[in-house]
Amino acid sequence: MIQADKKRLSNVLLFLILSAVNVAFNAAAGPAAVATGAHVNDSSAPPPPGRVLGIGAAAGATRAGVPAFVGLLTLVNYLGVGPAHLLIVVSSVFGLSVLLTAQVCNEALGETPPELLKAALVAAVPIQLETAIRIKITPSGKEYKKIGKARMLVTLLIRYLQIIGWDALCGYTFATMAGSLGRPVCSRTAAAAAGGVYGAVWGISKLISDFASRWFEIKNE
Repeated sequence: MIQADKKRLSNVLLFLILSAVNVAFNAAAGPAAVATGAHVNDSSAPPPPGRVLGIGAAAGATRAGVPAFVGLLTLVNYLGVGPAHLLIVVSSVFGLSVLLTAQVCNEALGETPPELLKAALVAAVPIQLETAIRIKITPSGKEYKKIGKARMLVTLLIRYLQIIGWDALCGYTFATMAGSLGRPVCSRTAAAAAGGVYGAVWGISKLISDFASRWFEIKNE
């Protein structure tokens, strides 16, 4: 019983540490994406003001913070069935897309155009597809022992490139849909560049999380 409690506590601590790392990287990815998108959209324009970069940082923190909060409550069995289902929906790919779009629009525009919410829903499809069709390339702890460090690093690199590519596609899709709905936000190239940069930054935390999880799994076998 004591051993089980220690293992559960270790799992919670690991989750908290990795979640904090993820939030930090996402908060850094937000302004990086904003600056990149603005530059690609109009290279002659001045850099985005601090307030705009702050909106990007807040959106990035929200993107990582909401799933982390829901995951923690689920991990410690704090939620009932009803609230758990509601929070899971909010923290899903589609729920987060709408939430983040509403957050950014309210802070930047003072309103939330329905056209952009629709565009956000469509832009979430690539990430959902990636989750659904992705072949499991990150080995478990037991598999890691068999394949060795070299192949493990290769699989992590492939996963990292996937993140960048899918996030770039999300940005491209969002800009395309927003324009087709009569509410253009930027060029498709700029949106794709912003998405790719976002993925490149927060993807590092994903690699850290995957590697730490495998190491922790091996250690506890």
